[in-house]
Amino acid sequence: MRMITSESLFIVVVASWATITFTFVAHVEEIILVTAFSEPPSLEPEAKALLQTEWWNEYNSSSRCQWPGVTCNHAGSITDIALYGASYETRDFGKFNFSSFPNLSRLSLVKFGFVGHIPAEISTLSKLTHLDL
Repeated sequence: MRMITSESLFIVVVASWATITFTFVAHVEEIILVTAFSEPPSLEPEAKALLQTEWWNEYNSSSRCQWPGVTCNHAGSITDIALYGASYETRDFGKFNFSSFPNLSRLSLVKFGFVGHIPAEISTLSKLTHLDL
């Protein structure tokens, strides 16, 4: 019968610890990469709502925080929309889905040519502190 020495037990424990640590680190790195390159599901409605307004025709949803007039917080949620249009254009809020922007604090649409009434749905913007039409 073969005896297990303290040295061989130590080597087995260290080898097991190293394997577990390496596996854990590899999974953490994978999680970080997936998180960095994927859109959080909670932000998808914001991206879709911006596209539905048709105010940004030539942009894609993956880089909306870099669109002209759009500012996002550190989590990638839209906090400010500040657009300045030509006064001869006419637009409406018809396709603007207010409830898709839970963190919008500033909405500035100077000379954007809006006609009609301010929709009651604007009241769903609970963090709105600045409105400039």
